Amino acid sequence: MIYLVCTAILGFTFFSCASTPSSYSKPTEYKEFSENEVLSKDDFQRKADNGISGMKLLEARFRIEKNDNDIKLKVNGFYVNYSDFCNVNPDFIAQIEDGKKYTVYLSYIKEGSFLDGYTYTPILDNMEGLRSIEEINKENQFMEEDRLAKEREVKELTAKKEKKMKSKLAELSQNYVIHGADEAENNAILFNNGALESGHAYYIESFLIKAGGELGGAVTGLFSIPEYRYIKYVNQNVRGEVTSTSSESILGTTPVSVIIAGGKTPGYVPIILSLIN
Repeated sequence: MIYLVCTAILGFTFFSCASTPSSYSKPTEYKEFSENEVLSKDDFQRKADNGISGMKLLEARFRIEKNDNDIKLKVNGFYVNYSDFCNVNPDFIAQIEDGKKYTVYLSYIKEGSFLDGYTYTPILDNMEGLRSIEEINKENQFMEEDRLAKEREVKELTAKKEKKMKSKLAELSQNYVIHGADEAENNAILFNNGALESGHAYYIESFLIKAGGELGGAVTGLFSIPEYRYIKYVNQNVRGEVTSTSSESILGTTPVSVIIAGGKTPGYVPIILSLIN
């Protein structure tokens, strides 16, 4: 008996694909099934028991299981024999992309008897949607370059923001007691509790406005709901900067970083002194 062997590289792992039995032959027709019709080995077996020799599964999900030199392949949650397909397409394991769905063509090897019952070994005959290794590598390289570019942009913007904040706080320190970035979390809590003091200036990292800039609230956590309070602005320029940057839309309000001072009597309405971002 002749065994066909194909060898491919997945990372640093070598694997071989032995051929299916010589008695096996591919079906001439494949019945099409939608994404949710064959989701388990039981679903597959029921279709096979009904005499369906070939199945075309749309939007099939793949899972690769690696153990030493052994690689197993699951389609929609059940294992498939991919030997013959691997012999023809030795790189296909490396071409399967995480989270992507494919159209696959499956048949099976039937074993057993009428009295004892039949078992079916699913066989991967073909699949559609695979991209070449070159295409995948090119896209991965592009995505990595894009990620690094965005990281650099964020670092540059963060550095500019920090520089502006320090400069503005230094300027304000002549007239105010400063509560800077190291106190930002507590500053936000103090604002929401209406506890800002006159003569003190507070840096708030994430600040939301509404009602056209008449109300403001500090964000204290990822899922926190700000306590909105009436606010004032040191001048119209600052008001314009804040309201245009923290714009309202159907998706919500864009948060901004601000320096805000405790208000004076009567009312003690907080006053935004500067927009930082």
